[in-house]
Amino acid sequence: MQWIYKEHKEAYHLLNTKYEDEFKDILDVIENTSEQNIIDVFESRRQKSIDSNSKKDKSLSDTINQIFKKSFESKSWKSESLIFNESGYTKKNWRLDFVKKYISLEVAFNHHGTVCWNLIKPYLASEQNHVKKEIETKISVIISATKEMQKLGGFDNAIGKFETYCSYLRPLGQILSVPTLIIGLEAPKTFKIVHTKEGKNNIGHIEKY
Repeated sequence: MQWIYKEHKEAYHLLNTKYEDEFKDILDVIENTSEQNIIDVFESRRQKSIDSNSKKDKSLSDTINQIFKKSFESKSWKSESLIFNESGYTKKNWRLDFVKKYISLEVAFNHHGTVCWNLIKPYLASEQNHVKKEIETKISVIISATKEMQKLGGFDNAIGKFETYCSYLRPLGQILSVPTLIIGLEAPKTFKIVHTKEGKNNIGHIEKY
């Protein structure tokens, strides 16, 4: 997959100098996820949903999440990592997608209403807090979909896109003391997701060019 980025507080420079091994992991996962790999996993998920009579995927969201989860875990990234170590803060919204050493990593294809929270969670993981901490990180990476990926990948119009995350960096700049790199995944070049209606649901299908 191809990608673009925007940095906050020199995050790109820091990742290339102080955290180069972990940053190499991130780039390896993205760049070694081929379009054929995405097609294969999407179709496999579709067949499983047919066999189990469950809802079929609309977009590439769950496919990419599945590929990334397997890939990051194979590189010893901890998934679903708790930010805090107190019983009242263990639900999903208090967790990070992945953590390794000093890096918080979010793979964010969810609603645009969560953009601010997704930016703040790594800040909470990196700063001192009155709540007992589970982890301590120093830098944040957020992987999102570009506007073109949102369109061609079958994503809902309401997701928080790369462009949305970038626009939030300016007003939140004084709050986000943690260096943050926003990565935007670019749209596939050899296929797109098209939708058909099954009952009330929009179902995604691969259409190759």
